[in-house]
Amino acid sequence: MGGTPALGAVQTAVYARLTADATLMALISGVFDFVPDGTAFNYVTIGDATERRFDTLGLRGRDETLTLHIWGRDSATVSGFKPLQAIHSRIDTLLDEYAISVSGWNTLTLRFENATQLRMPDGYTRQIVLRYRIMVYP
Repeated sequence: MGGTPALGAVQTAVYARLTADATLMALISGVFDFVPDGTAFNYVTIGDATERRFDTLGLRGRDETLTLHIWGRDSATVSGFKPLQAIHSRIDTLLDEYAISVSGWNTLTLRFENATQLRMPDGYTRQIVLRYRIMVYP
């Protein structure tokens, strides 16, 4: 198991954790790997991930970094980043320091690393990029 990539299992576990939360799902239209055409804002996408080997106590673990993207768009409400910050807060409550169950792996840690707020050139679309680190071992 230690030589098997954990990226897919980590993504599946994070997706399941986020979509099972009624409070988060009331704030967004969904969590996506691929966003269908016509999807209403606000939503979350699972973004880029990295995986490094992480050996400890003779076990060949994996050190994963997963990004989540929160997308929103202002219309007549001119709410700026505030709605996206509420989504960020909820995601952080769900993931940071949570003992997530990753199929085929034991989770050592799941921690928030950083967030970046971005304004898109159209002047209406906003994005917050979240980065989490997950360390797993067989």
